[in-house]
Amino acid sequence: MDAQPGDFIRLWHGGSGHSVILVRWVVLDGRKVGIEYRGTQGSTDGIGNRTEFLSGAPGHEVGDFVVERTYAGRLNL
Repeated sequence: MDAQPGDFIRLWHGGSGHSVILVRWVVLDGRKVGIEYRGTQGSTDGIGNRTEFLSGAPGHEVGDFVVERTYAGRLNL
């Protein structure tokens, strides 16, 4: 939950996952409810942005990704 735009993110959807770059947190009523990320995958037709939501976000009782298996890293130069 401490990840910042530009951080590398590894997220999982059950048995599969993606390595992406965080574009922004989706915030609703002051609460982080999802992430917009940039990555390469079929659903973005190559390189593109996608938004996925956390469990409990409005309309997403079950989250789009497993937050307990989501990891962030930052390149410090």
